[in-house]
Amino acid sequence: MSKTVIVIGAGIAGLSATLAAAERGQSVLLVSDAPSERAQSVMASEGINAVLRVGEGDSPEQFFDETIRAGHQLGHWEAVSAMVSAAPSIIGRLMALGVRFDTDSNRQPDLRGLGGHRRKRTVYSGASTGKQIVTALIQAVRKLESMGLVTRYDHHGLVRFIIDEHNECLGCLVMDRHTGTLVSLTGSSVIMASGGMQGLFGKTTGSVYNTGAGTAQFLKSGGLLANLEMIQYHPTAAAGPGRMLLISETCRSLGGRLYVLKNGKPWYFMEEWFPDMGALMPRDMVSRSIHKIINDPGLPDKQVYLDLSDLPEDTVHRQLADVRADCMTYLKIDPCRSPIPVVPCVHYFMGGIYVDAQHKTSVKRVFAAGECCSQYHGAGMLGGNALLSAIYGGMTAGVSASAMPDAGMDHYADAVVKHAQHAAGAELATLKNAKGHFSVPALLFELQSTLGACMAIERDQAGLMAGLQALDHLYQKSLHNYDPASSLYANLTIAPRVQLGKAMITSAMARKESRGAHQRRDFPSQDESYMRTTVISPAGDALGVVLIDVNRPCINWRQTYER
Repeated sequence: MSKTVIVIGAGIAGLSATLAAAERGQSVLLVSDAPSERAQSVMASEGINAVLRVGEGDSPEQFFDETIRAGHQLGHWEAVSAMVSAAPSIIGRLMALGVRFDTDSNRQPDLRGLGGHRRKRTVYSGASTGKQIVTALIQAVRKLESMGLVTRYDHHGLVRFIIDEHNECLGCLVMDRHTGTLVSLTGSSVIMASGGMQGLFGKTTGSVYNTGAGTAQFLKSGGLLANLEMIQYHPTAAAGPGRMLLISETCRSLGGRLYVLKNGKPWYFMEEWFPDMGALMPRDMVSRSIHKIINDPGLPDKQVYLDLSDLPEDTVHRQLADVRADCMTYLKIDPCRSPIPVVPCVHYFMGGIYVDAQHKTSVKRVFAAGECCSQYHGAGMLGGNALLSAIYGGMTAGVSASAMPDAGMDHYADAVVKHAQHAAGAELATLKNAKGHFSVPALLFELQSTLGACMAIERDQAGLMAGLQALDHLYQKSLHNYDPASSLYANLTIAPRVQLGKAMITSAMARKESRGAHQRRDFPSQDESYMRTTVISPAGDALGVVLIDVNRPCINWRQTYER
């Protein structure tokens, strides 16, 4: 087996991991469903955080504290500290790669404030920071491709990990989604950078390419997932064609105000409830506040608006040009003159694959980075930390994976690969020969509707139990039927995705408290006995949950779970 790193996902985390590994002399196989230009990372608009003005009222310690507080103490302290420390050098590296950040009068990166921050520390590039960063990383990776260090497998999806009896990963099987051909990839390590799970929900601000299929396959392989109940609802989204339209937090950082009509006049409820920070409270608190307004029986008009009319038009044109263009194109609203109707919407997944500070997972030689893993954000994410954690996490995973010794290809390893190929072939044959037929899109719609209802901003035992029973039915249906009108890959991945949805609900049922993004009507208080990470693992078709103390320095994954 060659010293090869396999990266699943080509967004910011995947590109960052690819650069880190290839620059250390590793051969990288970069696998993705879609080109990097279509990654959800492109949509990140608000900016990336770093403490660049030490001595001007900010410090890495304060940034660390606000990140941990936003996550309600569930973030990995060691990992967060390392990320905060590395942030300034990451900004420098991005600038060296060609990212053009907005600058101040001293030609230094300009800083803006976002929700949950008490200091301005967000570096940005207009309202398209993610697009700028993705473009720079694509160019850097293409240079390595031209040198023969990176090989791309576009339009390929993960089908199965190649794991031996010692829980050691030797590679993976991927499928060409155009032809249905299976391809075996072997290497010294695999890095999961497959993004969040937006595709499991009907209406989100994210990309439909974030299907959750990679995380679902990891769970199916026996890997541990963590904090799946922690789903961030962005407070300001608008109903656009298809997916929801994200109205950037930058609007509020520049002075945009949230209001609802009360007795015919605007009531700026966030400014009344939270006079210190108003609409710039952490996202989970703003979303819960809007949710409270929407469900207030005393308010006849429950539509919440974001008002930008007090902002100078040149500020909107310069810093919010993309937001204004989207509003005018899709909502037929000029935000300089009319308020934007907004609602909270599924935005970001704090939970995912369970990793340690080096981004190792519970499966040997498998690492994970970006939104698909649970690490930095705990029960709530600070705006601007998504891009930072994706880049830093990808770098860390790339370095850790590069340090893995060559497993060596022998007769034993060859037999393990052949066994995985045979098992995948048998699974595909069983699918194709299923006597019952069903519709994958219809089943996916049921999955999305069920999760959207029971995993909303507020949850309770009855709703979660009803959702779990509904997904049990969908899971059995997905196992024993085939949709000839859908692709082979769609048929193959729908059952694991339903199982992943069940894992989300099971995790939410296990956390009998309200903390950050997880709010239980039947357990409305925060319980310090639950200041722990929710870890879930499959046992056949069943799911088991265990709570593990936060910030545990070293976890023996299997022993911890089996205890």
